[in-house]
Amino acid sequence: MKNYSSLKKLNSECVECTSCNLSETRKNVVVGKGNESAQVVIIGEGPGEQEDITGLPFVGRAGKMLDTALSSVDIDPLEDCYITNIVKCRPPNNRKPSAVESEACMPWLNEQINLLKPKIIILAGSTAVQSFLGIDELKIIETSSNFTAFFISVNFLKCGVLSMKYHVLSNSLISNSKIISS
Repeated sequence: MKNYSSLKKLNSECVECTSCNLSETRKNVVVGKGNESAQVVIIGEGPGEQEDITGLPFVGRAGKMLDTALSSVDIDPLEDCYITNIVKCRPPNNRKPSAVESEACMPWLNEQINLLKPKIIILAGSTAVQSFLGIDELKIIETSSNFTAFFISVNFLKCGVLSMKYHVLSNSLISNSKIISS
């Protein structure tokens, strides 16, 4: 994949993508939305029905929950974040994207991240965690109605990953819609 000088140029080519079979059934390519200067990027699994219709990520039921979660800690989803997905086209019947489909979209996501240069990346859900980090299996170490904590091991790197379900955001990382440097 070539390097792009702007998200606008990346988006214009991404909407023409036919790298996997998802291009055959999509209505729209769902690239991303939000502030291109934001320090926080949120990455979900992939578009659902409403996202496929509108061409925007997180506008359906999950998007409403995400907006509520972000707003509860004074974060504006469009001003303070950039929101995208692992795959850019809706899998049929909202199924989980296959590894081949996720891999086909990773160059687009990697280039988005290169252009955005975020300080924080939030992986929303286990599919986003697995695809983004390139792992096959997650070991759940704790779960509640609001979050799931995973323990993963990737090429000798061991780390904890918190995957948001509804409203887990740490005020120690984000306060008053501004990133606090550590």
